[in-house]
Amino acid sequence: MTLLLSTLKKSLKASPFVFKKVSVYFGFYFLALSFPVLFFLQQGFFPENNVGVSLPLLILALFSKVFTVFIVPYYVFEYNKKSSRQKFWAFIRDKVWPLTFNHIKAFFVILFYSLLLIIPGLYKAVRLTFLTETVFFDEKLKENSVSALKQADKVTRGHFFLVALISVLVFVCFLIYLIISVWLKRTLFYSLPVPLENFLSLIIEFYMSCFFLLFKAQFYFELKKQRGEAVSL
Repeated sequence: MTLLLSTLKKSLKASPFVFKKVSVYFGFYFLALSFPVLFFLQQGFFPENNVGVSLPLLILALFSKVFTVFIVPYYVFEYNKKSSRQKFWAFIRDKVWPLTFNHIKAFFVILFYSLLLIIPGLYKAVRLTFLTETVFFDEKLKENSVSALKQADKVTRGHFFLVALISVLVFVCFLIYLIISVWLKRTLFYSLPVPLENFLSLIIEFYMSCFFLLFKAQFYFELKKQRGEAVSL
């Protein structure tokens, strides 16, 4: 629990730096990309049954959010190390394909365990929580051909229940956000124009997602530090 509280404290301390970086270079882009998509769909400009139009738009909006998975850990690393020593786009170029490949492998591994029973699938999903950070920052992946999935599994060893607790807390926070979001739309946002309502909701959702990713990356670095293992870009 001390590790959890320490990580939370460091995450809150790092958040101004990370949020500033994300906002200046990418945040406004994501909001600008997601906002018109959600606005047009909500206004019914594109029929729900028009999959040829609405599906690509939803994928575009989703892509704009998923990309933060790459951005936030990069800036958390930069905050901790005070220097990234590698340009962001070079980092993306070198990491995106390995990350995609390993997540596909992880999906089938979790699916296989889930077919045995749901509980083993959930267990394996928790053990692979830090797959993204492992692909990005684990030194051993550069030194030899060790499997990213095995390294990610190793990170949670001895901390399974704590990592599972964090996953549950994030889920609970998400539910609370949904409840608050509905409340805001029925009270404070009720009289606002739909575009402004969507924009405010997107801002809250964007920075909330960024903080969860920030906390997850920071927790990974704390676990690696506790094990005495090196991280780098």
